[in-house]
Amino acid sequence: MADTTPYVGLSPSRLTELINQDNNSNLQLGVDFTFGAPSGYSDAQGRNTQVTMTPVPGTNWPKPETVHYTRLALTILNDLPVGWVQPVAIPSIPFTLANLLDRINVALGINLTQDEIVNTVYTTPQSSYRLPINESISLAWIDSDYEFPASLPGGDIPLAQAITNNVLNGLTYLQPA
Repeated sequence: MADTTPYVGLSPSRLTELINQDNNSNLQLGVDFTFGAPSGYSDAQGRNTQVTMTPVPGTNWPKPETVHYTRLALTILNDLPVGWVQPVAIPSIPFTLANLLDRINVALGINLTQDEIVNTVYTTPQSSYRLPINESISLAWIDSDYEFPASLPGGDIPLAQAITNNVLNGLTYLQPA
């Protein structure tokens, strides 16, 4: 189910799609323009990022344009319906985030690249691990304290993974028919 999240897609492609949608345009990344590095920004509408679009030589645009938009914190994944974010299968410990990035992307329903994360080494078994974002590179994500759930090798399945909804409706007596 993770591949149906609204956050699938590479950050530059997602931002290009947003620009085209909001401007009724059909610009192509790498053909019409390139992105610079994102940087912090703040305005009354809550936008938190600015990035410069530089025209590719030979296009009709004479100068760069700066756009302002909102990058998301990975904690937005906590707002998805139960079951959309899956535990990441950790094959062995120690591990690096870069080595497990494909598994992380599938389990979380996102498409981070190695440049977009701060590669971290984890040496102890845990039920979750922090996924730091390199916000000086990522066009879609800001650094946030998101911890992805983990499934460890050879261990029992934590009951919390089987009982994802622990707020129940209550017991009711059903009279035999």
